[in-house]
Amino acid sequence: MNTLHKSLLTTSIVSLCCAIGASANAATITTGTASISGTTTGTTSINGTVRAGVGDFGIKADTPGTAEINAEDTPNVITEVRPAAVAIGGIDGGDGTLRVVGDGTPGSALVITPNIRVRADSENRVEVLNGGHLISDTDGTGRSQQIIIGADDDEFDPVRSRGSTTVVVDGAGSLLESNGRLTIGFQNDTPDDFTISNGGRVVVKEPDNFADRVVASSDPGEGASGVVSLGGDFSNNPTTQALDTLTVTGAGSELVYSSGIFTNTGNNRITVSDGGAIRQVETGDIDTRRDMVSAFDDNSFGIFLGSAVGESSLTVEGTGSVVTSTRGVSIGAGDVFVGFDDPDTFTGPIFEPSSAEITVRDGALLSTAGELRVSDEDGEGTGFLTVASGGRVEADKVIVNGGGLLSGNGGTIAADVVLNGGTIAPGASPGIMNIDGDLEVLDGLLSFEIGGSALGMFDQLFVSGDLITPSGLNIEISFLDSFLPQMGDTFDFLTVDGDAPIFGDPDSISFSFFGDNPGLDFSFNSGGFSAVVTGGGGVSPVPLPASLPLLLAAVGGLAWRSRKAKAA
Repeated sequence: MNTLHKSLLTTSIVSLCCAIGASANAATITTGTASISGTTTGTTSINGTVRAGVGDFGIKADTPGTAEINAEDTPNVITEVRPAAVAIGGIDGGDGTLRVVGDGTPGSALVITPNIRVRADSENRVEVLNGGHLISDTDGTGRSQQIIIGADDDEFDPVRSRGSTTVVVDGAGSLLESNGRLTIGFQNDTPDDFTISNGGRVVVKEPDNFADRVVASSDPGEGASGVVSLGGDFSNNPTTQALDTLTVTGAGSELVYSSGIFTNTGNNRITVSDGGAIRQVETGDIDTRRDMVSAFDDNSFGIFLGSAVGESSLTVEGTGSVVTSTRGVSIGAGDVFVGFDDPDTFTGPIFEPSSAEITVRDGALLSTAGELRVSDEDGEGTGFLTVASGGRVEADKVIVNGGGLLSGNGGTIAADVVLNGGTIAPGASPGIMNIDGDLEVLDGLLSFEIGGSALGMFDQLFVSGDLITPSGLNIEISFLDSFLPQMGDTFDFLTVDGDAPIFGDPDSISFSFFGDNPGLDFSFNSGGFSAVVTGGGGVSPVPLPASLPLLLAAVGGLAWRSRKAKAA
C-alpha cells in the first residue's frame, strides 16, 4: 500500500468535539432532537458543536432532527455558526438534516467548522441553498481537515451502514468548501448521492498555509489535501457496495479541486451535464505539494478513475460541459491493491485488475495538460474511452494500453494517440472517429465494422497527422447485422493527412476477419487504405455479437491504488 492510501485509511476517522447541550447558553434552532450548543457570541453567531439527529450518543439517537441556518427565515436570527464540528445522523439510526439557506446573497447564511461528517447509519441529508456557505477550515498549522460523506465509525460491524446520504449544493452563490479533503461514500456499503446544480459550487483545496502544515504535522496524508474521493474504502466488499454518485449539472455549476479526483471500491458514477464543470485548479504552494507526492505511484494524474475493485464511470455530456485536469487522466489502473493475506502483519499483498470508463459526448469537453492513459501499461486492467457526437478530448497524448479500448462515433481526439497493446475501434457500430494529431501504433489492433456500403454505415478513421508504425499494423474487419456486400462496394477505412510510410510496404500489414472474407481487395496509397469487393459476394458473414467490444479489451476488475511495485 502506498503512503498516500495508508494515510487516507488512518486519518479519515476524525475526533469530533461532542459537548451536546452542555452550556446554559445553548440555543436550539432546529426541529426534533437536533441542537446547536456552546457559547453564544451574539444573536448572529454561535460557537459549539452542531449535531442533527444524533441525540446524546445513544440517548434519543433514533429520533430525527434538522438543524437549519436560514437567512430567509426572519424568526431565525442566527445566520452564522462556527462550531467545533458538524455531525449529521444518529449512531442508532436517527435521521439528520443540515440546511444552510441564504437569502440569495453569497454567504448570507454561513457555517464554518474544522470537520463535517455525514453518517451512513440512517437517512441523512445536507442542503446548501440559495447562497448559503458551508465551509470546512481551521486555523493553525496542524493536519488539514476534511468533509466525510457516508461515514461509518465501526468498520468491523457486520451489519455495516443501514441508510444513505444525500448532499445538495444548489443555486448561484451556494458554496461547499473543504480546505483539506472531500470523501464521498467512504467506509460504508450504502448509497451516497452528491449533487451540484443550478450554479452551485464545491471547492476542495489545500489550505493556504499548506506547506507549514506539512512540516508541522509530519503527516504524509497531507499529500491527499485537495483530493476528492468517491466510493468505499478497501475494507468494503465491492460485490455489496451500493451505487455512489457525483453529479454536476447546469450552467455555472462546478466542482473545483486542486489535487486530484479518484474513484474507490464499489460502483461509482460521475456525471457532468448541461453546462456543468469539474476543473482542476492547483493553488497554494504547488511545488511543495508536487514534491511531496513525487514518491507516490501515478502522481502525474489529476483524475484517477478506477482505483479499486468495482465499476467506475465518468460521463461528460452536453454543450458547455467540461472536465479538466492539469496533470493527466488515468482510466483503469491496471493491477490494484485489495488487501493482505495476513492483515495483522501486512504481508501477502493481494492485487486484482481494475476497470473504468469515460464517455465524452454531445459537444462536451474533457481536457488535460498531461497524458490520458486508457488502461495500465501492464495490460491487467480494463479502460474504456468513448468520444462521440461532437464530444472532444484534448490531451498532450492519449495512450491506449493493453486491455484498453478507444471508440466512438462523431467525436474528436485532439492529441497524439499511441496504441500500445489495446484496441482502437472507430464508430459505435459503426461510425467515424477523428484524431487531430499523430497515430503511433506500437502494438494492438485497429478494428473496423461494416454494416452497409453508404457513408456512415461503415467505420472510418481520420488522422490529421502522421501514421507511425514501427512494428507493422494489425487490422480486423467485422460485418454487422448480416450485411452482405455486393460486387464493387468500396470502403474507405483510414485516411491520413500526414506521412504514412507503411502504405508503401503493405506486407507489414496484417488483416483478420470476424467471420469470412467476402472477397475484399485492399488498396493502399500515401493517404490511407480502402477495400473494394471483387469476389462477387456469396459468402454469408457472421453477425457481430453485442459483446465484441468487451472481447476486444481484456476484462479487468477496479483502486487509486496502493499498487504493486514495478520490478526494478
